[in-house]
Amino acid sequence: MPLSRSGGQRQDANALTATSEALDDFFDRFDIPAEDENVIVYAGSADRLLDTLIRQRQS
Repeated sequence: MPLSRSGGQRQDANALTATSEALDDFFDRFDIPAEDENVIVYAGSADRLLDTLIRQRQS
């Protein structure tokens, strides 16, 4: 289970370990969205993100 900065176990954590090579590969393959693509930006609120995704799916 992932640890918090204080060293205690976090119950809400859902993380995977990524090597620097894996991150480099991701960034090498990442394509910036085209101007005509809808982009959803995660701003730190899971509830807001979920609401946005639901609205997008319904439209």
